[in-house]
Amino acid sequence: MSIYHKVMDILLLTALMLVITLFIKYIWQNLRTSNSKIKLVLTNVHRKELERNYLNTLKDLQDLKFALDESNLVQIVDKSANILYANEKFCRLSEYSFEELKGKNMRVLNSSYHSKEFFRDLWTTVTQGKVWSGEIRNKTKSDTYYWTSTTIVPFLDKYNKPFQYIVIRNDITKSKELEKKLEYLSNVDGLTSLFNRRYFDKMLDYYWQSLYKNQNSLSVILFDVDYFKCYNDHYGHLLGDQCLIDISNRVKDLMNSYEAICARYGGEEFAIILPKKDAHEARFIAERIRQEIEQLNIPHEWSKLNSWVTMSFGVASVTPNQDKNPLELLELADKSLYQAKNNGRNTVA
Repeated sequence: MSIYHKVMDILLLTALMLVITLFIKYIWQNLRTSNSKIKLVLTNVHRKELERNYLNTLKDLQDLKFALDESNLVQIVDKSANILYANEKFCRLSEYSFEELKGKNMRVLNSSYHSKEFFRDLWTTVTQGKVWSGEIRNKTKSDTYYWTSTTIVPFLDKYNKPFQYIVIRNDITKSKELEKKLEYLSNVDGLTSLFNRRYFDKMLDYYWQSLYKNQNSLSVILFDVDYFKCYNDHYGHLLGDQCLIDISNRVKDLMNSYEAICARYGGEEFAIILPKKDAHEARFIAERIRQEIEQLNIPHEWSKLNSWVTMSFGVASVTPNQDKNPLELLELADKSLYQAKNNGRNTVA
């Protein structure tokens, strides 16, 4: 092969390599452009999806806030219990405007009903990042009281430490008032409005334990209407009931100035608990009641003692200790009442 042909072959090969290189470069550029467009399309789609999710989440949160505000009393407080937010529903119940509450400590609502231990347990729970639930009595701006069923939820930081709390409440004032009324009715005798025997026994146990710790006297008076069966037989049960009502009203008036539990213990029998009163003081009170009942001048023509209703009284007094129990105190009072009847009735023993 001549030198000329060799040179031409080299030139053709060089030209071919150049064309191939340019073609590859063109293809690569097109591929990069296509990938960028694909990436751009994917990025736009992803951004739109994120925006849509964000808007949906925001709407869900707004719906939740609306639902909470409409159905609950809501507050947000910082870790020191200073109020950051209070919804309109809570402001109406508390009688404070949000401007008055903002920055104030939750203590502004304290009704002094709950003990220090109650609040210590509450804050121990929430500062550990746990949810607390319970019933709280608070005070309004005008010093009236309201009850709420309360849930306190901690908001935790990245270290799992509470930095805020959301306080969600429901107004249960009416149900608490109804509960209190029902409890009262369950403890009260329907005829006389004195306490009933069940409540009397409960309070006798309570005072026994309380006065045992302080080593104070505890006295009980048992008393009943003399010849009450004869009264009912002669005058009828309606007048018999009225007789018991009149006696009860007089006893309540007399005992208003004392710390005492007055009860209809059964039938025509009554009982009084006198905490921190010794035997001498209890006998004095019993004698005063006896005289006042006689002075009511309730007719009793069938009494073997008097033409008026009279009563007999038994008094017992002890200082509670571990060797005795409340039942023994009642038994002593009952024995004293029996003794009063043996002594001719219309007397105190």
